[in-house]
Amino acid sequence: MIYIVTNREIDTKNEPDLIFGASQNKKDIDEIRLATAEKKGAKWKVSLLEEPKDLKDDSDLARYPSFTLFKDLQKRMKENKRNCLFFIHGFNVNFIDALKAAEKLRKKYNVEIVLFTWPAKGAGEGKKMPGEGFLGLLNYRKDKRIASVSAPHLAKSLKRLGQYFEWNRQNGEDCGQSMNLLCHSMGAYVFKTIFKSSIYAPTEPTFDNVVLAAADVNNEGHELFVDKIPHLRKVYIAINEDDKALTASRMKIGEKQKARLGQLTRNFAAENAIYLDFTDAPKLNDSHSYVMECSTGEKKNIAHKVFNEILNGQRGERLLNHFYPGKKVCQVK
Repeated sequence: MIYIVTNREIDTKNEPDLIFGASQNKKDIDEIRLATAEKKGAKWKVSLLEEPKDLKDDSDLARYPSFTLFKDLQKRMKENKRNCLFFIHGFNVNFIDALKAAEKLRKKYNVEIVLFTWPAKGAGEGKKMPGEGFLGLLNYRKDKRIASVSAPHLAKSLKRLGQYFEWNRQNGEDCGQSMNLLCHSMGAYVFKTIFKSSIYAPTEPTFDNVVLAAADVNNEGHELFVDKIPHLRKVYIAINEDDKALTASRMKIGEKQKARLGQLTRNFAAENAIYLDFTDAPKLNDSHSYVMECSTGEKKNIAHKVFNEILNGQRGERLLNHFYPGKKVCQVK
């Protein structure tokens, strides 16, 4: 089971079972849709959750269907003794590919998944993109604009999640498991953007660990938002200097972007974060999606070991031989 939060439009034209399309909903922040997804053989079955239209404030959270969904998630976490990962994907990812990435994470790290999927253009629902690298670059600016306007939807979703966790605490119904956040690639830009406004910026910690993996945001000045991220345990920034996708994202027609946070192995300016350099980790090479793709084979790849700890609410840097308390930068190799 994958739990879905999205500001994508409802579109059943291409593939009815997928439900969500490649454009933003028409009602802006007032329409955040919830759904669940299960894989049935080779296909996905997505079930939409309807919200009552008469709920206009937070006076009775228990009336929200999303609260019922949250309670179901908490029940699964408790019964299966499984932690949960709130996952925000990157650019050039259509809805089906977002589901596939979430499913990889669910299996690889044995976690429940809440997927926040924003309307990145990708290839169009259910379609394979020809010339993926080139067309992906052309979509980059469009996706970055969409990522920016998706930030209020994410902020509203995180606020609601925080309210539900607070309800749990006040009513003694905490499931006893860990909730962690993974922002991948341009997903980190969506997350960063919520800190540009005091209206949207979260102040209360909901997540144990917050991970910015292959973050497609500027390295320069990143500490201005990273040091504002509320958390219960740690903030991690995962870097691969050879990341091919971030190399491509720096090239735009007529200009070049600044160095990306997920690629630069210097300027470790955030006091709030531990930087994990995966550049020399075995078999990662120029991978961009190494958090999803790192090997779980014989003796388990060290990258997988570290991510497995972190995404389950633990301190993965302690697995590294050269780690010591207070160290800000750790090489994973």
